Amino acid sequence: MSLPTSTGTTVYSSDFNSIQSIISDIRGLGENGYGLTVSSPTVVGSLISADRANRLLSNVSTVYKHITNITTATSTVTTTSTTSTSIVKARFFNDIKAMADYCLANRYSAHSTQLVVSVSTSSTRTLPWGANGTTSIIHKSRVVWATRLAALYYFNQGNYLSWVPDYEATPINDLDVEWATWINYIVATSGQEFRYNRSNFVAGSVTTRNYTSGTLRINVIAVKSPLETAVDFTVTYQNVDNPLLVVVPAGWAYRIDLP
Repeated sequence: MSLPTSTGTTVYSSDFNSIQSIISDIRGLGENGYGLTVSSPTVVGSLISADRANRLLSNVSTVYKHITNITTATSTVTTTSTTSTSIVKARFFNDIKAMADYCLANRYSAHSTQLVVSVSTSSTRTLPWGANGTTSIIHKSRVVWATRLAALYYFNQGNYLSWVPDYEATPINDLDVEWATWINYIVATSGQEFRYNRSNFVAGSVTTRNYTSGTLRINVIAVKSPLETAVDFTVTYQNVDNPLLVVVPAGWAYRIDLP
């Protein structure tokens, strides 16, 4: 019998196990999973105990909250014994199946409140603009995972890498103000942040974005390493009006959103 079924209809172990299979695949250790060890309360035979039903609901609810930030019940079946022979009706499992299907369709998404921002690295340039006759200033940073699967788990959970510019010094001259004004615009304006997500990582192609304001240029490039265990960021800053006058914000950081 396939879910959903009508209220009052008995739910069989195959129905239960099909829901658990969906959640185990999302949370589990496969290439498309979250990299978590899953407790799989599968059912053999005809009895679905309250304990197993509640564990299944808890597993589904955890993933559902990760995606939507909506808290759902994690225990709705009550009985004096986890081995009770009381029949769990279809309505309970219809609701769980609907949540599981939603999680499957949105498995690589995460609600913003479920992510934690972490600064991975920082660097400060102290040379004057245009020092040593440079025509551009380049910052490089690498984000590394222990294994390819660890990288996949990171992105599968809906996480992403992001780049935003910043500066520390107080603007002094007109060009300082021009750079600072533009950087503030990039930081404050929706859609300006550079993001590298699961789609970019799986595709494996070079991901780039060019920012332009008058004669000022910023070019951001993100590349997956050949072993698929790292992502390299290269950011170039330049003023094309005067090739020898180049600016880089005095400080920057790459923010990594962790599960």
